[in-house]
Amino acid sequence: MTKKYCIDVLNQLKAVQAALDKTSEAILQQHLETCVVDAVRNQDSDRVIAELLQVFRKAPELYQLEDKEQSQFTSESPPTGCCH
Repeated sequence: MTKKYCIDVLNQLKAVQAALDKTSEAILQQHLETCVVDAVRNQDSDRVIAELLQVFRKAPELYQLEDKEQSQFTSESPPTGCCH
């Protein structure tokens, strides 16, 4: 077994975790754009909302905004749309 410097291992783990987080985000986006939209159109929104709440409870970091995304909502004018 080859010994590795701890910081190198930690950096590699952080890179793997970042890749997994990005993949999770892409899967969630695909699900929202397809399955969730279809379910809402088919009057099945209660099931989809319950499903999404379960996902967010298990992985709350999925809905934490990046710093640049948060800054757009802290400007003087409120965001437009349903979530303001």
